[in-house]
Amino acid sequence: MTHREEKVQIIPLGGFGEIGMNCLAINACDETLIVDCGVLFPAEPRMGIDTIHPDFTFLLKGQKKIVGLVVTHGHEDHIAAIPYLLRDLNIPVFAGKYTIGLLSSRLAEFDNISHSQLSQISPEIPFKRGGFTITPIQMPHSTIDNLALVIECAGQRLFHTSDFKLSVTQPDEHDTLIRQLQRIKPIDLMITDSTGALEKKDAGDEDSLLENIGALVSNATGRVFVALFSSNVQRISTLVKVARQTNRKLILNGRSVLNHYAVARETGRMPDAVDVVVPVEKMHHFCNNQLLIIMSGTQGESRSALGRFAANRHSQFTAEDTDTVILSSRFIPGNELQISQTISRLMAQKVVVFHANNCSDIHVSGHGSQNEIKTAIETVAPRALLPAHGTYEHLQKVAEIARQTGIPHTLVATNGDVVTFFKGQLAIHERIESGRVYIDNVRPVSDTVLKERRKLGNKGIYIVWIQSGGNGKFKSEIQIAQKSAGVMEETEFNRIAPLVERKIRDTVAEFRITHPDIKRLVKIATRRIIRKESRRDPVFVVEISPDLTTTDIP
Repeated sequence: MTHREEKVQIIPLGGFGEIGMNCLAINACDETLIVDCGVLFPAEPRMGIDTIHPDFTFLLKGQKKIVGLVVTHGHEDHIAAIPYLLRDLNIPVFAGKYTIGLLSSRLAEFDNISHSQLSQISPEIPFKRGGFTITPIQMPHSTIDNLALVIECAGQRLFHTSDFKLSVTQPDEHDTLIRQLQRIKPIDLMITDSTGALEKKDAGDEDSLLENIGALVSNATGRVFVALFSSNVQRISTLVKVARQTNRKLILNGRSVLNHYAVARETGRMPDAVDVVVPVEKMHHFCNNQLLIIMSGTQGESRSALGRFAANRHSQFTAEDTDTVILSSRFIPGNELQISQTISRLMAQKVVVFHANNCSDIHVSGHGSQNEIKTAIETVAPRALLPAHGTYEHLQKVAEIARQTGIPHTLVATNGDVVTFFKGQLAIHERIESGRVYIDNVRPVSDTVLKERRKLGNKGIYIVWIQSGGNGKFKSEIQIAQKSAGVMEETEFNRIAPLVERKIRDTVAEFRITHPDIKRLVKIATRRIIRKESRRDPVFVVEISPDLTTTDIP
């Protein structure tokens, strides 16, 4: 029996117009299904910000019943914001076995969040949530248990590809994958990954790296450090094989790398590797040419293991001129400068560095190229297509590919657009309030606080403490302390400070310590001197501790 076709709304809260922070709400028949809930990492710590997640105001308003959250895979840009959402919404979460393991580990770090809401789902086995029927489909990507989703709602069939690629090693695997995509037809709306849309070369298969990375490791005379995305368990598995082939011991360095490895072992997604994996504490038992070390920090993050190693701030490793570093990753748009700086720091220490720009065979992407996206679209043959997961340029490119393949309706939407899909047509009739929430040590930071941090970072701060004296001799007994942070050099401060003190003494003598506006008047007087003498305008803080017993100061 075919259900009557009704309107479906697709509302991206993140990941449409940017790389990362993926979160999508699907509204149908007065119910909402959420797909993914991830974060965005600033390449460098900015004003103390660790991560950024979507603004959940739209979801918290409760205009429609939220029937659940389905997670496609375990990359941080798809799962890491879930704890923040579950703080405010008590909803069930559905994900594959490995992803559930990662979520359980992550949620254990947060207070007052129940784990009973996590439910495991499996490929090809449909499940229902309200008016939604969801069928997970296994798709190749750079992590395990990656699930595309066929979503049936309001009499229509939607296909959310998740992140994906079609590059596989064996021809029969590729044929099986294509037949799998053919079986899900007919599809009314395809929501597709766009991250690889600007790439003309196919993503490549993980197995191809075994020989390429193995050769670099074999030729290295000292330690070899491999930087990768911590969640790329397949890459870790490849490096286990490389370690065996080259008679090296494998060291996992960094909390996130150790966590992903542990979860993969616990969920049966990582083969036994006790013969090659050794704890970092035992590395001194081996020669340098017997060590292969995995680190996080592919995007130049200063606080990552590789970032600290490059800056000579790592507590366990110091760079040596016989070391080799392999960046087994791609350069995410926007992070090029930070990555380049990390490479330069390593090379300045005589470390040999291989990366995407000088050695193309050390990484394969988890995202399909233009050709792979085109093949997927042609195979599924949807009535309409909505590009997802990419910058605006990526989204536009996928829309262009879809039009070239004969898809009659396609639309480029960005975060906050309310996309209506009805009778094969896509349209944007309204926008919701969408934005970002900045997280500092697991706590949200308001726009007001961020503005203050920006102001302090740009201008610095000048602080004046005033302690009044007694005995009726206020002018002579007043104590003044000054501090300049991020405003001027010490020599300049030492020159200006006496001028500031003299001006403050004149001001408080004229207006008395009990004057209701004394703080404001002192601040004005201080600002005038600083501007005149240094041509700077920092943030001024004035604190006065009056001796209230001396009310008769002349």
